[in-house]
Amino acid sequence: HRGTLYAVSTESLYRLAPGDAARGSPARFEKIPYGVESYWSLVAHESGVLVGERRGVLLLRDGAPAPVAIHKLADPAITLKLADDDANLLFVGRGLGLDFLRYENGEWRLAGRLPNFTAEVRSMQQDDTGALWLGTSTRGIMRVERAAGERDWSKATVTPYLETRGLPAGKS
Repeated sequence: HRGTLYAVSTESLYRLAPGDAARGSPARFEKIPYGVESYWSLVAHESGVLVGERRGVLLLRDGAPAPVAIHKLADPAITLKLADDDANLLFVGRGLGLDFLRYENGEWRLAGRLPNFTAEVRSMQQDDTGALWLGTSTRGIMRVERAAGERDWSKATVTPYLETRGLPAGKS
C-alpha cells in the first residue's frame, strides 16, 4: 500500500520497515500495536489498509500508529474484497455471513447484509459478469448475483454449488 508492505498473521498486524544497506541491516517486519490476537485478511484502499480480524474490520490510515475499528462484529471478518466494479464497496466475508461496506464522504458505513445467509465465508472472487463467488468452510461454493440493473447486494440471490454441481460428496 503506497510503497509499504503490510502482512497479517493470526498473532499480529505487521508493517515491513526498510533495511539500511549502509549499516548492513535488513528489512524487517514491525508489529503494529492494536491488542487483537486473530487477524485474517488485508485490502488496500485509498482510505488506508483495511484489516479483517476476529471482532470486525479495522482501518489503518496512512501514517497512523494503529488501526481503528470501522465495523464491529460478534464473529470474525475472515476475508475482505473490494468490488471489481466499485472501489468503494467492500465485501466482508464473515464467520456467519456476508456484509457490504461502502466508503462515502471519508467514512466506511454498513451498506447491507446478505439476508438469511450464515455460512463461514473463506474466500471471494468476482467473475466477468459481476457475480460474487464465495468459498465456504462447510457449505460448498456459493454464487451471489444481483438482478440486472440492481445495485443493492442485499437483494442478491444465492445459488449453492454442492455435490449436485460437481463438488465431492461430504467435502463441501
